[in-house]
Amino acid sequence: MALTREVIAQYFYMPISQAAKKLNVGLIVFKKQCQELGIHRWPHRKLMSIQSLINNVQIMKRWKMVTVVIMMSKSS
Repeated sequence: MALTREVIAQYFYMPISQAAKKLNVGLIVFKKQCQELGIHRWPHRKLMSIQSLINNVQIMKRWKMVTVVIMMSKSS
């Protein structure tokens, strides 16, 4: 299987060493192929950070809604 940007992008959610292993490619060869395709930094950690921020915002929204409901029930 040829390593295209599209194929590699399917593995962005995992650490680079795991992605290379899943694709049956050595880590050094995999990194070199990524650089040749314009992927200079493996995005796994950035994606996990963004997902964590999204989860935190969703939790905060739920807590805000719960707080509003509690305040409304107290004022009734």
